[in-house]
Amino acid sequence: MHMGGVTQLFEALITRLKSVLFAGDNEKLLEKQMDELEMRMDSAERILLKERDNLLKEFNKESDPIRRRRLMLGITEIETILKKRQMLGDS
Repeated sequence: MHMGGVTQLFEALITRLKSVLFAGDNEKLLEKQMDELEMRMDSAERILLKERDNLLKEFNKESDPIRRRRLMLGITEIETILKKRQMLGDS
């Protein structure tokens, strides 16, 4: 999955979370939507972790410094997204 797509997914999920939080008084619907949102975020997180692991494997095998730098940038971007996810989960 492309990093921009993953970032957009998390942004969309955060927007959805905000809309759910301010949705009104229907608690059953709110709980269902929150559970669905959490499952989607967990799924996206698993995808990111797998992609990070793949990039790390490539990074360790790569000898070209330019390619290594690009791989490290991708790894760093994934780590940033995962930290944002963790901060959202902690709040």
